[in-house]
Amino acid sequence: MMATRNGDGGEPENKQKVLDALKSAGAPCPTESEVALEDKKMEALSEGKTELIMAAENGKTDVVCTLLASADRDCLNQKDNYGNTALCYAVSYLHSEIVDALLKAGASVDACAHLKHKDEEGVYKGPACMMMATRNGDGGESENKKKVLDALASAGAPCPAESEVALEDKKIAEMDS
Repeated sequence: MMATRNGDGGEPENKQKVLDALKSAGAPCPTESEVALEDKKMEALSEGKTELIMAAENGKTDVVCTLLASADRDCLNQKDNYGNTALCYAVSYLHSEIVDALLKAGASVDACAHLKHKDEEGVYKGPACMMMATRNGDGGESENKKKVLDALASAGAPCPAESEVALEDKKIAEMDS
């Protein structure tokens, strides 16, 4: 895989020689999709994302449940380099089954990052995951959105008022311009 992906920056001629030698020795050559998946995983790891965070973000319910069976509480609320937990990502993408599993396992809505715009605090003082699900939920079905919002509210996350959502949207628009 290492030789296929980058060969550590060597000359293309040498890279091909190494690949040919590995192939003649019976080593399986990874497909382009396998290389792309490995690259994506490496990028996620460089962002501080754990296996649990990556599975929650990508909607892999079976993987999340397997990891939760052996996860300790620290791992459950571990944050990536952006301050987001597995719960934050599951909420953002409206993976309602994963949100339920994480909350049942003891994930904390308080561990989710709080909104910041540049170096300023956001208007809404609750966890960012609640605002993300309220504002857009990154698309998804309205039924899943309601399930996620209900689960977060049951876990103690305050529901943002319409005025707070409007102010957050305004701040984001200002940042983009």
